[in-house]
Amino acid sequence: MIFLLKQTLILISLCLASYNLKGVEPDSLAAYALRDSIRHELQKANTNPKSLRTVLVAISKNRRSLKKLYKPLMEEYINHAKSVNFKPGLMEALDRLGHRERQEGNYSKAIEHHLQSLAIATELADSNQLAYNYSNLGQAYRRQDYNTLALPYFHKALEI
Repeated sequence: MIFLLKQTLILISLCLASYNLKGVEPDSLAAYALRDSIRHELQKANTNPKSLRTVLVAISKNRRSLKKLYKPLMEEYINHAKSVNFKPGLMEALDRLGHRERQEGNYSKAIEHHLQSLAIATELADSNQLAYNYSNLGQAYRRQDYNTLALPYFHKALEI
């Protein structure tokens, strides 16, 4: 599926490179085409766990190409994962979105997403994700210089 996604993106990029649509950069058009392609795969995946996982990987791997479309697409994935009750994908997507929010300095949103992911990781007893969540929560607090709040999360991550 990823090969098909890349082939589609290359084809669309080549076609769009010859166009100059009212000042819209071909890179932006390629990002929209990529988003639409991933959306299509998400709809096709429906409730299939393996396909849903592949879509999440595609969103994550293409985050730089998607640019400003990354967060809305990840939110669409989160909503879909909620609607079909795909908790492993939901858990990981929330963590990844929290990471992006933290990179952009939106610490309260980052903490909210990491806490939601942590709740699911606890429910699923996913020790790897628990460690990621604790570490990411520690980072969100550390970047705000709330070291007394950050340290317990780092210690929990280390314990796991």
